[in-house]
Amino acid sequence: RFWGKVKITANPTICWEWAGSTNKMGYGYITIKNDEGKFVKFKAHRISYYLHYNKDPHSLLVMHKCDNPKCCNPQHLDIGTDKTNADDREVKGRGNKGESNGHAKWTENQILEMRRLYSEGISTKELAEKYGTYANSIYCIVTKRYWKHI
Repeated sequence: RFWGKVKITANPTICWEWAGSTNKMGYGYITIKNDEGKFVKFKAHRISYYLHYNKDPHSLLVMHKCDNPKCCNPQHLDIGTDKTNADDREVKGRGNKGESNGHAKWTENQILEMRRLYSEGISTKELAEKYGTYANSIYCIVTKRYWKHI
């Protein structure tokens, strides 16, 4: 059933794309009934890795060397940690920093304004009230722990 949803090519350098359901991030998934009779979703590339290498990656990530979330070609897959995945993302220039991060609450101009106001003596507590957040978050912004790229 799994391989019936994968477009396999003879050329190992080409991605084997998942033709089944995908999540909002574009990763393929398959729903499988577990031993308790409950349906569980598994990412397709993790299943491919397991089936090809006969090795459960457990808590490790199965990363795409090709950066194609639909790819199930085992030669395009590797395992790693959150850190190796983040490092790979940075090396490839795909890091979502600042406003390009979908979870960003502020613009770069707002961050610069926070830092300017802090340098002028406005407390982190006052800035937190102004921007609707926590003083600790403001502290991390003004000390460049967060938004360190600007």
